[in-house]
Amino acid sequence: MVADALSRKSLHMSSLMAKEMDLIEEFRDLSLVCEVTPRSVRLGMLKLTNPF
Repeated sequence: MVADALSRKSLHMSSLMAKEMDLIEEFRDLSLVCEVTPRSVRLGMLKLTNPF
């Protein structure tokens, strides 16, 4: 039973790590724009679409 539980935990951790990597790649691909002003920092997202 203990070995089975550890096996499931290992599989679950692998799944979480794969999802984390997907999220990191999606965040990287957001093309965030950062504008620093004397009073603030503005973050925006640039989204380009092709209607065709």
